[in-house]
Amino acid sequence: MAKTTVADFIAKFKRRVDYDITDSDLDNLMVDIIDDQLKILYQWLSDEGLFIDIGTEVATAKTTADQEYIDLSTILADMGDIIQVSERVNDSIISMIPFNKFREIQPDPTAESARTPDYCAILDDKLYLAPTPSDTDDIIYIDYVKIPAIITTASTLPYKSSYDPLLLAMCKVEFFHWQDPTQTTTLTSAIAQRDYLKEELIEGSNKYNMIQQSESRMGGASISPRVPE
Repeated sequence: MAKTTVADFIAKFKRRVDYDITDSDLDNLMVDIIDDQLKILYQWLSDEGLFIDIGTEVATAKTTADQEYIDLSTILADMGDIIQVSERVNDSIISMIPFNKFREIQPDPTAESARTPDYCAILDDKLYLAPTPSDTDDIIYIDYVKIPAIITTASTLPYKSSYDPLLLAMCKVEFFHWQDPTQTTTLTSAIAQRDYLKEELIEGSNKYNMIQQSESRMGGASISPRVPE
């Protein structure tokens, strides 16, 4: 689906807040607002598991023998949420678990090792693996959601245009608050519109998708790719 340019979105933004003037400072302010709201929109989409709408990436990382973790800080500088970790020699999924559960399973990294880990956990930009890898340079595949890059007036919005109404409503709330945080009537109305669109485009859409996915399971049809299993 098509994506809107930031320049076009700013023009629409100005019309909707009745502030359609040529002013570079205003444009810069609106870019800042859009950028901040995109980060919130990213988190809302991620929380609902709508990864296909955010866009995913696949990265690879190499193990080090007798080291229970892989440092991701330089490998995945743009990493948001990790969706799945796997290896392809044995075509196996490495189950992601909370770090405290990981440490319960592997309190001593030197006690057991294997070429293919069974479990992984994230802590401080490190991917911990259990059992501890026994080989160097085995490749681990990481499916993840990319954090949106900082936008400029020359950018294109990262999400499909069907989310533009919600993003615009989010930006209006922030803009009206910046103008005058005491204008409670205007702010209350803008917040209500934002919340309505969030329900329609994110929360309600995902509920419908989950129902369809459940019916597909019962009927033996294919499962929607929107929410990973």
